[in-house]
Amino acid sequence: MRSLHFPDIEADAYIVNSQFKRVGQAELWQPFEPSYVNGQINHYWTKSFEEFALKKARGDGMASFARDFESFFRWNGEETEENYTPPPEPLVVAVESEIARLLALPEVAKCMAEIHDRFPKMLEQYEARGGLRAIYEAALMVVRQG
Repeated sequence: MRSLHFPDIEADAYIVNSQFKRVGQAELWQPFEPSYVNGQINHYWTKSFEEFALKKARGDGMASFARDFESFFRWNGEETEENYTPPPEPLVVAVESEIARLLALPEVAKCMAEIHDRFPKMLEQYEARGGLRAIYEAALMVVRQG
């Protein structure tokens, strides 16, 4: 098993907090107040509104962390040319390589096909609200007006 909320540390590497101060391994397991001085990375964020809706369709595991659709826009902000920062090319290549390696494992491609097949079915629950496009437009309007 591996820890879901901590990165794998490469040899001769170390972890820093958002103030760029080193954090020791033992400190990672202690309760702390987060600091967002220089920013934050939300590991749970999704790539698209559709994926955000899919996560909601699966259900909110903890009611206290339930997210409304407007959260997608409040947290993500509008992407502009000024705030666009693409990931470094070596990272993109490494991630794509790892995805290809994983998809080559027995049963992984089969499981991925099942996930893609189930995707439209899970989003059907939003049809009663006018469909995902209508939910998207309404949530965006609420955030822009508020």
